[in-house]
Amino acid sequence: MYTTKIKKLEANIESLEDQLANSNNANAEMLREKMINAESQAVMHVKRMLLRGGGISLMNCVKLWAKYSKEKKNERKMMGFADKWSRKNSMAKSMQMWVKATSETKAERENAMHDAKLETVTREIITRYEAELEKLRSGIKAAHEEIARGHVQRQQLEEKMRRTFLKGMTAMNMEALELFNKAAQSDASFMSESSAS
Repeated sequence: MYTTKIKKLEANIESLEDQLANSNNANAEMLREKMINAESQAVMHVKRMLLRGGGISLMNCVKLWAKYSKEKKNERKMMGFADKWSRKNSMAKSMQMWVKATSETKAERENAMHDAKLETVTREIITRYEAELEKLRSGIKAAHEEIARGHVQRQQLEEKMRRTFLKGMTAMNMEALELFNKAAQSDASFMSESSAS
């Protein structure tokens, strides 16, 4: 990840250096063309003077030479300023591009760090909720088991009560039958005694 970013930065720096070299070459070529143009203008001026028939005097040559050298000096000064300005401008552009690239790299690094932190926090939250869900599920399962045991106990108690009631009713029925049998026997003996008398 960082090697690709370093390679990008190196490529940006190389392209900026190429642009700087190209602009310096273009400036040098333009300066050379201006100098050639200025020299040809001086020669043309001398030719015009000769064609007019004014002739070339030593004083005119000195004046022309002084004028020409002053123009060249000013031109060199201006070219120096232009060269300094273009180098300064290209350096400023290079610096701006470098600052932009480093800020982008820093922002990407921070985003990656925040994404990693977000992912770890998300995982922690998910594991915590899964643990709580598992606790709740086990609690619900235990409650269902307890309810099922309660149903089984209730059914067993109902069955016991039913048996007890049935036993009690059977015992009462048996006692009633015995009473009825005793009453029937006493009635029968009373009947037989009364018919015998």
